[in-house]
Amino acid sequence: KWSEEGVEKSVTSPMSLIITGFAPVTDIRQTLHQLYNESFDLHQRLEESLEPLGNWELTFHYSVESSLPLSVKLDLLTIVKELVTNCCKHSNSSQVRLVLVEQPSFFSLIYKDNGSLLSQSQKGIGLYSIEEIVQKYKGSMTIDQTDGYHLHLIFRKEAIEL
Repeated sequence: KWSEEGVEKSVTSPMSLIITGFAPVTDIRQTLHQLYNESFDLHQRLEESLEPLGNWELTFHYSVESSLPLSVKLDLLTIVKELVTNCCKHSNSSQVRLVLVEQPSFFSLIYKDNGSLLSQSQKGIGLYSIEEIVQKYKGSMTIDQTDGYHLHLIFRKEAIEL
């Protein structure tokens, strides 16, 4: 005998099993994501991204105490990789300095080289990408081409969920 209540129960029951069955999968996914974030050593990854600059006189300083979200770590790594690529392709520098420091209300990323070939007035796609990332964190980007190439990026902590 067919009843509307019986059909509703038969549909609801498997559906609730499916929904509750996905809860552990979601928990596992979140746990794995958290483990990956914790195992993602930004300091080490930044050092590795500087390896193409092996022939340059390199100074690297890292001072970040906060536990950053994975998305922020990946954005910072993307920026540094772009800077390294630009240096290798466009600069005649022999010295590179990279500093990432945490301040009370912001993070500061400073890149400086002593090259003279990056005096182009136009920004390339890479610099636009960097600027976009900086804006995502309510930051600022300053470029100075006096005595080499100097890029100073600020990332506001208020825009980062620490």
